[in-house]
Parts: sequence; structure tokens; C-alpha cells
Amino acid sequence: VNIDHSEGYMASYASTLIKVSDRCREYNIFEEQSNRIIEPFVYRIPRTCHCTSQSSQVTVLPSGMLSPCKTFASAGKDTVSCMEWASDSAEYNSIFSRWRGRRIDTITQCHSCIYRSICGGGCPYEAYVDCGSIYHADARYCIVAEMFFLHMLDKLEEFGSFASAGAQLQDLTDAQRQKLLTCSNADKLKLTASIGHF
Repeated sequence: VNIDHSEGYMASYASTLIKVSDRCREYNIFEEQSNRIIEPFVYRIPRTCHCTSQSSQVTVLPSGMLSPCKTFASAGKDTVSCMEWASDSAEYNSIFSRWRGRRIDTITQCHSCIYRSICGGGCPYEAYVDCGSIYHADARYCIVAEMFFLHMLDKLEEFGSFASAGAQLQDLTDAQRQKLLTCSNADKLKLTASIGHF
């Protein structure tokens, strides 16, 4: 399947995600894709990686192969057998260490980007497809981060967060920032806080 990931496609994706996010905010519904971008700004904790494949995720295939990333696993790249994992093999450690090392501070293209802390460098798989390495930025995702950031500024203006003359981003209170979330109590809806995970 050929998927269009052109700049126009990503801008369209970002526009759609923004609309979905705004609609979910109206109904206090947690929407994960947009909150991945919003939460780093709200909680003032940088998004150092794009997804959990770079931090804690392990994908297990029915064949018994493991990979940090489900897309890589389905493509047969960066996979090791469960036996290698069980024996703590060098191959397993090499793959997972490389993925755990992909952060915005290890991606050269992200160093000077003003959106890096809400973006996380984009998808490692897309970076690999485009540049042959997961240690490149997923340049198309930069479009999503930029459009979302500008939309957050528009929403804050709409909420009256910049009503006082000379207001700065760093002056925003936690309450002002939290209005951007699609759900006021998002932590209650996440897997780690769901029934059976306490």
C-alpha cells in the first residue's frame, strides 16, 4: 500500500487532527494523538521522543520475534527472537539500545527547532524510510508540530490567556495551559490508570 506522506498530506492530517482535538475538548473526551503534542506544553515537560518505541515499548509478533516498533516488526527490520531476548543477547541489546537512544537531543536536525519539545523528532520509521536511519528527524511531522503549536496559541488567545498587554508564554498559569487538553482529567483515562492497572 502506498501512503501519501507529502507535505500537503501532513498539513491536511494536522488540520484534521486539530479539528478532532477541538471537538473532543468540547465533550471532555481524551484523544491521544493530539494530547501527545499538547501535554508537553501544558505540563512543561519536553517530549523527548515521538513514541514509546523509543522508551518502553516492545512489540511481540506471533512468530516469536520482538522489536521496539510494530511497523519495523511487520517489515522484518530490527527484530530479534524471544530466545535472544531471554538470553540477553548482544543483538537484542544493540537494537533496543539504539532505539532507546533516539531522542530530540540525539537528532541533529532537531537541535535548533523551536517545536522540538512538543514533537519528539517524529516517527523513527518514517525517518528510516526517508533517510536510512532512525537518527534523522521525520521532517514531515515538523509540519504537524508547527501547525499544532500555532493553533494552541490561537486557542490561548481565544481563552483570554493573553489578555494582559505583554503576556508571555512563560507567564501562563497551569490552569490556563490545561484548557488546551481535550480532557480535563486525562490521566484517569490512560491505560496505566485503568481498571486492572492500579
